[in-house]
Amino acid sequence: MYDDVATGALRELCLNFYDARAIVVEVCRRSDDLSNSLAGAEQWQRQLAALEALQIFAPMGHALGLASVSAELEDRCFQARHWVLWPSVHPVISVMGAS
Repeated sequence: MYDDVATGALRELCLNFYDARAIVVEVCRRSDDLSNSLAGAEQWQRQLAALEALQIFAPMGHALGLASVSAELEDRCFQARHWVLWPSVHPVISVMGAS
């Protein structure tokens, strides 16, 4: 996995040298993968995909103005029904956000 410096460098590289449309498509694809495609994957594969989404793709989405897609991507990493990262935390955060 990437540390904070490597993550930031990769994010900057993508935002500076790649077509923004391709990054938009990739952010949306990662969001879809977390909700659909990874259901049959092993636990470590789901965790790796979720960590990568949190460290790289969600911040890139925010940088490109895709706040709602990035927020959805972040939420999917924590949702209990996808049991990816810290599933016990999501219900507590949801209750706090609703009040």
